[in-house]
Amino acid sequence: MTASVAVYCHSRNEVWLIGDCQCKVGEYCFKNSKKIDSILSELRSFILFSALRDGFSIKELQKRDIGREFIYPMLKRQYLWQNNLGDNSEYRYIALDGFPVDYALIRIIPVGNRSVVLATDGYFDLYGTLQETEQVLCHQIETDPLCIGIGCNKNNKSTKGVLSGNCSFDDRTYVRISCF
Repeated sequence: MTASVAVYCHSRNEVWLIGDCQCKVGEYCFKNSKKIDSILSELRSFILFSALRDGFSIKELQKRDIGREFIYPMLKRQYLWQNNLGDNSEYRYIALDGFPVDYALIRIIPVGNRSVVLATDGYFDLYGTLQETEQVLCHQIETDPLCIGIGCNKNNKSTKGVLSGNCSFDDRTYVRISCF
């Protein structure tokens, strides 16, 4: 069991990002992505774009995501880098899993008198309201259900896409806080 969290600490007026989550403070967005996820998302995207060029349809790839199948063994091995205190590798990351966390890797964002949005990585982009964030996500999923960076969604790559029967590629949580 592993968890990522975005925490607003009222007494320090800061946001703390632990794991692959994100926040929006005022007009600025902060993502706490894992390098390994970026690499594997690129690889999955390449495999699925290749399959599309070979004649597979998006619907077929939503039923059987051969890109995800290809990267899955590497996804399972990510744990080797999670909370690895004895290594300064660029692949190292923190998460809440019951083991010690390297506090130096907690991303701390000062808030000041700005609004705060805390969110999971189930959103590609964050906006000032849940409605606007959901509308943009729905459009992104509609135009790129495989989440491989099709069209205007070039940066919206993920280690998984929207499978047949699902409404999104990942779980999502959005919390907006007024901190003034």
